[in-house]
Amino acid sequence: MNIVSSALKQINAHNSQKGKSFSLGLNQFSDLSEDEYFQKKLGIRSPPPNSVLSKPAEISGNAVETPETLDWRKQGLVTRVKNQGQCASCGFFDTIGSVEAVLAKKTGKLIALSEQQPGDCAYEYFYPKNKKRGMCDGVARADIPLEYIKHVGGIMSEEDYPYTAENGDECKYDPSKSIGSISDYKVVDLYMTNSTQRNLLKSYVASVGPIAVIINAGPREFMYYRSGVYRPSTCDGRSGTHGVLLVGYGKEKADEYWILKNSWGRNWGEKGYIRMALDFKIKGNCYEYELGPYYPMWAIA
Repeated sequence: MNIVSSALKQINAHNSQKGKSFSLGLNQFSDLSEDEYFQKKLGIRSPPPNSVLSKPAEISGNAVETPETLDWRKQGLVTRVKNQGQCASCGFFDTIGSVEAVLAKKTGKLIALSEQQPGDCAYEYFYPKNKKRGMCDGVARADIPLEYIKHVGGIMSEEDYPYTAENGDECKYDPSKSIGSISDYKVVDLYMTNSTQRNLLKSYVASVGPIAVIINAGPREFMYYRSGVYRPSTCDGRSGTHGVLLVGYGKEKADEYWILKNSWGRNWGEKGYIRMALDFKIKGNCYEYELGPYYPMWAIA
């Protein structure tokens, strides 16, 4: 059986089951092997180091009163859905989404910023001896793009420094064309293991705006997701750490969900987004927290 036939069999089996809160469909990944999918689409190679982690109690956002539902897309803080292509650069798209939002709140102008700039320049800046590594090899540390922008003091627009879906030969950052910068960033040592932690993450999103998070996108149910509230039924035992942008949360009947902006183009999921259940039970060789959003990160203007 070829890859597409196998994918279609799984999709049809899932969609024929009663009571499923989400549907699957053939998409641009239906002809990829598991190895190709992990190598080209999932790019968080390691989490932020302990030295940059904040404890949840240290973040003032946990005291903010949260609305029942929230969608920052409606407030002009989220740019269009982008497409990382066949490049494991998700860790640049989620963090740049956070910077786009914080600068939009500060200036009143929402501008699509360059993922290619930190992709080309961050490794050259922090690891000058490792010239062979680039953004398509995945982000070595989940917070590297934010750390880079903080140190360099500027980020260019996507228009001036366009995305190529390739490892760049050299850093082409031009400070005279910088849109703005950030003074700092936060990374919270937070996992979605109980309702208290889920409520904390809600409060961060409500007080800060869109937040970069890490999820496990390894299950094929995620790969073939088409619509609905994603509630994975099993864990395939292989963790695929993927960076996405948390832009809000909502509720559909009894299902509460996170609204996550992906970087796989508008033809995946719900026009490039996925609604992930806040609470679910999982079977298999992984912890539930590995599937839900964790290590929330955001820029500070």
